[in-house]
Amino acid sequence: MSTRNKKRTAAVRTSKPVKKPAAHRDMSTVNIVLTVATILADLGMVYTMLNTTRFASLSKSAFILVNILVLILLAVLNVVVMLAIGILCRRRSIISREGVNALKNVVVNITLPAVLLSAFATTSYTLMDIAIPLMMFLVCLAAWALGRAAGRLLKLPSRFVPF
Repeated sequence: MSTRNKKRTAAVRTSKPVKKPAAHRDMSTVNIVLTVATILADLGMVYTMLNTTRFASLSKSAFILVNILVLILLAVLNVVVMLAIGILCRRRSIISREGVNALKNVVVNITLPAVLLSAFATTSYTLMDIAIPLMMFLVCLAAWALGRAAGRLLKLPSRFVPF
């Protein structure tokens, strides 16, 4: 055995044993409980909203505020429910890593463009809807022109002023 191999063998024998990673607690039961609790809370919010609407003894501003808060809570709870379902599916190996990537591709390449096209096709446009983006473009164009003029006037040699 060569000296080099002897050193390797000695190094292997004297090295510290590799620590095994700590066992992770199985969270699938917790995820199921959290998902059910979130769904029940969501249903409770809907029930509260319906009762508030039916028995509107609140002032108009308080009624609107309560409905807005309930809608915000519903939106947040729906996101939490979707996250919990995704975690549950991933932990139970219902969806593999390749499945997650395939779902991402479907959402980005098919669903999102379809939703955008649908939103633009069904929106009614007014003069104000066209004027605001045009004004924003003109303001950006003016800021660019002022920046370019200031760069030339001050003779700024910078990679941030390449024009």
